[in-house]
Amino acid sequence: MTRRSHRSIRYILGLLTPRGIDTSHARPACYSGIGSTPALQAAAERGEVVLVDLGRLYGGA
Repeated sequence: MTRRSHRSIRYILGLLTPRGIDTSHARPACYSGIGSTPALQAAAERGEVVLVDLGRLYGGA
């Protein structure tokens, strides 16, 4: 997963707002079997995205 992936997801959420859908509490989840970039990890630390790697997916960590 890359920062571009995160921007794409945020863009999609932005399309819903003009339609009257409240996305202010939405936190996109990004699933990856090979890890995430440092920028995307920083976004996760800020609570902007939920990162799910194999350990979290299968181990529940």
